[in-house]
Amino acid sequence: MLYGLGLTLASAANSVILLGVSLIVMAGLGAGCVYETCRVELVFHFHDKFPLAYLLLTIGGPVGMMVYGPLTQVLLDTYGWRGTMLILGGVSFHVVICGLLIRRGKHSLKDYNKVPLDDDEVKHPNRGAYSPVNCFHKLLMFAGLDVFRNVEFLILSCARMFINIGHAGVIIYMVPNGLSLGLNTTEASFLTSAWGFGSIIGLSLSAFITQRKFISNHLTAGISGLISVICFAASPFLTTVTCQFLNLTLLSVGTEGVAQVLAVNTRNLPFSDDQQFNVVGWQCFLVGMSCTIGDIIAGWLYDATGSFQATFFMFCGTSVVTCVCLLVDLIRLRFIGHGDE
Repeated sequence: MLYGLGLTLASAANSVILLGVSLIVMAGLGAGCVYETCRVELVFHFHDKFPLAYLLLTIGGPVGMMVYGPLTQVLLDTYGWRGTMLILGGVSFHVVICGLLIRRGKHSLKDYNKVPLDDDEVKHPNRGAYSPVNCFHKLLMFAGLDVFRNVEFLILSCARMFINIGHAGVIIYMVPNGLSLGLNTTEASFLTSAWGFGSIIGLSLSAFITQRKFISNHLTAGISGLISVICFAASPFLTTVTCQFLNLTLLSVGTEGVAQVLAVNTRNLPFSDDQQFNVVGWQCFLVGMSCTIGDIIAGWLYDATGSFQATFFMFCGTSVVTCVCLLVDLIRLRFIGHGDE
């Protein structure tokens, strides 16, 4: 409801403040809650086949991106930006119906038994109940902050933060970058289709590899990250629509491949299903903060330089940091002797 209502109200905005509140506070909040909630719900239903389930969850995004660019351009030419926002808002209300269909099966609900008390706790039930250490521990558990005590969670979260800076940034800047390199509006609008097509390939390949375990997850993510680094560096220099189309296709293959592996590795963290709400929730918060800061810096770089070269070089750098995080995690696993299954 928030997502559709935010887009609908944005069509009637007559100031930047109202537009920001509609898109950021309402539509943004609604979109975030929809995606992350669906992702967590998978945890309660899928274990061994989680990579394939996650593929089916996320495959709709690339399909939407393939249609979004050309369709939005047609709507803009026909109805203007206000009419386009109104139509997109109406389409987004269909998510409400999808949300009403989500149910958690009885097989995923757990029965909990009280932890037996020792003799000292039976005799003195209130001893230490309000001690600073006990209160602090309860606060950590209530807010789900105990997940930050896991080293692998921190490494995977850092990797996801940095890869999403480039992932979110290129979605925002792919069309403006194409226009700045001489593409017309119709050609630039089809760049989103290239991104969607590559995303389908990247998600499918990485899901198949992680499910069948042909190679390790870290190697899969490392190869995907290297592809992203090369394509980000090349984006500001490709002036033809064919080169831009091919480069964005490969770029989306790389970034989505990394994202798929990070999602699978996060699912395999040593937390119970119920704690996955905290894991995904805090990761979502960190990713949102990093993307916000990254987009601000990206826009500032364009304002300062007048081109998107520095912006895409920054995205290239964040992809390099993601590869470093994956390497650190692999070294950690080898060091403690668990390997990488």
